[in-house]
Amino acid sequence: QSEIPGSNAYDILRLVDAISGEAIQIADQLRYCEGLGAFGLGEIAWSANSRSYYYTDAREGSPDGGFPGWMRTVYRFDLGVRQARVIGPAVLSPNRNELAVSEVYAQGQYSFVPFGLTIWDLNGEKLAEYKTEFSGAGWGKHHIGWSPVNQDLVYIEMLCPEHRKCTSALFYVDRAAGSRTALLEDWQPAFQAVSWDEPDRLTLIDEAFEQWVYTLSEGKIEKK
Repeated sequence: QSEIPGSNAYDILRLVDAISGEAIQIADQLRYCEGLGAFGLGEIAWSANSRSYYYTDAREGSPDGGFPGWMRTVYRFDLGVRQARVIGPAVLSPNRNELAVSEVYAQGQYSFVPFGLTIWDLNGEKLAEYKTEFSGAGWGKHHIGWSPVNQDLVYIEMLCPEHRKCTSALFYVDRAAGSRTALLEDWQPAFQAVSWDEPDRLTLIDEAFEQWVYTLSEGKIEKK
């Protein structure tokens, strides 16, 4: 990173070959230091086969407004062809071997409603895919919470046919069984964020910024 005049900064992300010393520039970013929002180039993970490097252009901060349920956009740099491509909003698994991705990019084009949620091995193998029902939505998003004890996960599917007229569903993905179960459907006010910090309890935040607790063993939800 090098400073440039005008309260700005310039991030450069490079890979250096430890043997040859060759440096490959992966990405760069001009930062406005006095502005708001998400910024900064940062590492996510290496693939186990060392052929792919994952990084983000939102290392710090969050979008203006600071709303919950935002996920950093992840990029994948392929060392074989020396090219980067956008993966999309994603969350790395606790064991750092998998990515759960909200599929909002198709052939490089962004969609305001995700096509589905996909789980990828960092080596590039697709492990599971769960399609999103568009239902006439004009905007939508996912938010993902990985289990603290295994490779299961939960995620929110929030869909908005009109501004401020959103509903959400909460899904549980059982990795061993390869199944997806809807825990909640057509919920209002729509949930926009979920976290899975305790083995049997999920914490959810709705559009009104109210917190809820979902107990998995009982299948019950209550406001905090």
